[in-house]
Amino acid sequence: MEGKKRLLIAILLAAAVLLAALPVSEAASEAVTIFDGPVLAGYKYITTTGSQFSLVSVSPLSKVAIDFPGESLIVENKSCSAGRIFQACYSGAAFKWYNYSLADREVYEFSIKVSLVAAEFTVAKSVEKAQIDVGESTVVHVNITNAGSALGTARFSEAVPAQFKIAELPGQPCGLSLNNTLTMAADMKGGEAVHCDYKIIALSPGTYTLASAVSYDLIKTETAKATAAVAVNALPFSVVENISSSLFLGELLNISLLLKPGANLSLFVFSAFVPVQVKVFSVSREAVLARQAGGANVAYGDKTEVFRSDSLISISSQLAYAGTSVINTNSSWVYNGLEQSLVKDILINATLARPYLRATKYDSEAGKLSMDVVNPAHLSIYNVTVTSSGGMAAFSAVEIGSLGHASFSGTALTPSYTGAITYSTAYGQELSEPFNLSVNASNTIATTSVEANYTNRTVELPVNSTQGEIVKKPKPQPKDLMPAEMRTAIIMVGIIISIIIIFFAIRGRERGFAEENDSDKLK
Repeated sequence: MEGKKRLLIAILLAAAVLLAALPVSEAASEAVTIFDGPVLAGYKYITTTGSQFSLVSVSPLSKVAIDFPGESLIVENKSCSAGRIFQACYSGAAFKWYNYSLADREVYEFSIKVSLVAAEFTVAKSVEKAQIDVGESTVVHVNITNAGSALGTARFSEAVPAQFKIAELPGQPCGLSLNNTLTMAADMKGGEAVHCDYKIIALSPGTYTLASAVSYDLIKTETAKATAAVAVNALPFSVVENISSSLFLGELLNISLLLKPGANLSLFVFSAFVPVQVKVFSVSREAVLARQAGGANVAYGDKTEVFRSDSLISISSQLAYAGTSVINTNSSWVYNGLEQSLVKDILINATLARPYLRATKYDSEAGKLSMDVVNPAHLSIYNVTVTSSGGMAAFSAVEIGSLGHASFSGTALTPSYTGAITYSTAYGQELSEPFNLSVNASNTIATTSVEANYTNRTVELPVNSTQGEIVKKPKPQPKDLMPAEMRTAIIMVGIIISIIIIFFAIRGRERGFAEENDSDKLK
């Protein structure tokens, strides 16, 4: 019997040893310490997670009151007290000094330890290389930690700028979603940390900020943030265009594109697509011109040579469209083993210069006014008419040439006139331009409000929406001011009169010869 008792005691002791050796349950894990040190009453202190608290003594040294964001705790000496978020422990007080401005004069220092009993998340990030070239990659490290002691859900998100291509690395808890965004939602125990690392490839130069955010529920929804900067070096190549800022429809235009390499570039190729709205005549011999549907392509380089010095490409053209046209350029090369490219759009703005009236002479006593209809455009205008109020003489012209004018004069009943100039273009547009003309007895040339502002007026020519090409109508022919029947009758009368004149001339000459013969016979 005694042996059985001894065996039972040995079994119980072994079981106790085994139970003592078992790991503590995760649910019973210790709170995470976020502050541990001396505290003076009435002062504010900051925990390692950024939470602020202050302490007051409730009764001399026996207990203290600690105010936290969202809750307050009363803690007795040599004990701990826990709330929904924080746990505070008070382990004694020691005399510090006298303060004679206080009622009790004695100042004590309290030993306080603060821990988290709720989930509270922090996020930190870094990049392997903070400065890279276009086409080069770098890895971004994001560390998410539950600095609290309780289980919580971390909701992570990061929107990577569009100037980077993002690639996930294997074995990561975060996933790539739409619009270059990384996301993760995970339950994390107190003290647990996860890493979300990803690779980015630079697409264009600049300095960019990568921002991470982790939101979680505490008293309210909280958000932890972290940022890191990445600088992408400028490209070793540029395209510099030289185009006048003031252009008119129909104007001859030389487009200069300077290709500038900043280093030796291999496998270089450049192309510029010029739309049909800019009519290309020729290009410099360094480039190759190929006409395509909707425009012309200008190419330089064939990926076989190293591009190391500046090259100027000239494009001889004419503006055939009033408004904005876009030349699309595309360059690609290899630099330090990296494939790089540059896409650049070049805008060309063409203005249709409108005709205007110019007074050249005004005689107020005689009531006579002489004027010019001025065409400042680089294209001829047709079927031009001027109509006005106030008794101005009417005017019409079949054509006024490029940069030309037509003069007319008439009776001037008043010194001020309003009206309109109507005309058509070589592209088939029927247009009307209002004017307001004022003259006086002393001036010989008077400008109009239209003349002062015509360069700012634009009009878009018709464009075929499917082909993108100018709908160019045949050049208007001069109007026939005389009916065909009348013109034919006049020609016939002229022919008959000519025949009669010739007939009588011949008869007169024959009579002259006959009279001479008769006189000879009489002799």
